[in-house]
Amino acid sequence: MTEHTDFVTLAQAVLDGTTARQRLAETQEAVVVERIARGAGATSWYLLRCSDDLDALAARIRPGSRVSLYFDNRFMIGDFGDDARKARSESSNGTVRQCSGR
Repeated sequence: MTEHTDFVTLAQAVLDGTTARQRLAETQEAVVVERIARGAGATSWYLLRCSDDLDALAARIRPGSRVSLYFDNRFMIGDFGDDARKARSESSNGTVRQCSGR
């Protein structure tokens, strides 16, 4: 196993030790903020909509980061504005996942 694989396994175990899967099944949506360790205030944001997204999250977060999950609609979720759409297309590969059952 590689270090990355070991970390993903650990991250999945930590997430499985919480009520995150149950809460996500109930709410159908969670916002995740990853505060990147040694990242000078950098954050990554994720939107989870199904249980499989937790496994994908475990594979994306970085060792040492603080990860917060919000299930309570405190963030407005909607379409991207023009500025956000442009920034997103410039900084990502545009990958979008479909969750089964949605």
